[in-house]
Amino acid sequence: MFAGRDRGRPAAVTFVIRDGVVWGPTHTTNTVLNIALASGASTVVLDASDGAVGPASVSFGGSAEDKDTLYIVTDGNLFGNQFATNGQPIVAPVLLRMRTQGL
Repeated sequence: MFAGRDRGRPAAVTFVIRDGVVWGPTHTTNTVLNIALASGASTVVLDASDGAVGPASVSFGGSAEDKDTLYIVTDGNLFGNQFATNGQPIVAPVLLRMRTQGL
């Protein structure tokens, strides 16, 4: 996890490193990325069209049934619209689930 402040706005997000891949939210740009540590290649795996509006935190499930499920918590773009003009409306925060097997 990393946290910081940028011009007074909250800049804390959580990310997960698993099997040589970083899974992380970008928050104000409304995407979730996976980044291969070996090559540095990154892929957008979710965006606002998938419901990832203001993604703030990610975590993998802890049981055998959901060990390959990435859970994404959003803030509905509350901070994105307050502190940056990214053009997205404020919506209800959600919990998204994404299967990562094969990605």
